[in-house]
Amino acid sequence: MNKSTNSLEAWKPFLTQEKLVAHARDVYERYEKTPFYINQEMDDKRLAPFCKLQPSPSPYIPDGVYAWTSGMALLAGRLKEKKNLGLLMVAHTIEAFVASIREKCEQETPLRCAWVVCPAQSGCPLPQNFPMHKMCVGIETVREGAKKIVNMALLDGLPINKQRFITPSRLSEPLPQDIWEGYGINDKFNAPELLCRAFFKAINGLNITSEVYHCPVRRQMEDGCEIFALKDAQFFLQNVDFFTQIKTQNATKFPIENATLHQITHLPVEHMKGTQSLEILEKYNEDLFSMPSMNETLSTSEEIHSQFYSSRKYIVTNLSGESKNAFTLVKALKYSSWAIEMMENQPETARALIDSTLVL
Repeated sequence: MNKSTNSLEAWKPFLTQEKLVAHARDVYERYEKTPFYINQEMDDKRLAPFCKLQPSPSPYIPDGVYAWTSGMALLAGRLKEKKNLGLLMVAHTIEAFVASIREKCEQETPLRCAWVVCPAQSGCPLPQNFPMHKMCVGIETVREGAKKIVNMALLDGLPINKQRFITPSRLSEPLPQDIWEGYGINDKFNAPELLCRAFFKAINGLNITSEVYHCPVRRQMEDGCEIFALKDAQFFLQNVDFFTQIKTQNATKFPIENATLHQITHLPVEHMKGTQSLEILEKYNEDLFSMPSMNETLSTSEEIHSQFYSSRKYIVTNLSGESKNAFTLVKALKYSSWAIEMMENQPETARALIDSTLVL
């Protein structure tokens, strides 16, 4: 089988739970034999390309194997190279994310950039900067006369429960010097609020007007945050009209000067491609062309819409008769297979790809 193909049929035999577990074990066992292996008990395990949790914290994570920051950087480096993307980065820590944002926002030239980040809410029992959940942060800087505006999009495939909202009053000045202040205490901040802390700390003193766009649209129902983060970053960087194609509501001022929060209610079509729930997909499909304001800006996406929603290319039915969109699962299989083959056969190239995107 040619695993480089995009065809669902080529990967369909691997979509049973038994095959997924076997694939994950194979990837991890092969990874242990490469020069990239990091002993999770002896070394800085967060820099490992792959992590193995025992027991798995979720029935949807086959054998508890998933990518950590170096693994995400390897995949991001390949995606950046293949899709000719610009500023795509993977932040090893939230502190590294802060420094990277400031560096970019200090530049005078307008730019677009995207980071894969691993935030957490304050009540999480895991250590700070534990790279479990991944999401995308996209930033665009523009000039309106003498005014510099920074638009930031927080794109999470799994915004559930308290992660669905940002409470502006929690982000009043002066912000804590330590962006993790209150971590370990339940309900001090959620993941998007932590990223807002990071963002406001990064742009402090830069005389910037900031517009924060938070997306509570759920697309992920089970494992798949790695793929959502990478594809969100790709689509954001490719779409210069992102901020005119989204639909928003509830614009609210932050207590911090010159900062406004917007809630995204509808994403551009491309970002919905991996949505795992068919019910959510169908509702989005129904809504898409019933909104004139969306219809005007999405005319260039009609071909994408037709190809995905009509062909239903990645729709699969499991043994219980439940149907779902397997886009993220197929991509995860494809990406992990490519990554382990690169680490085995082209370690120098793999290291260069990691170094090209990982922000430490």
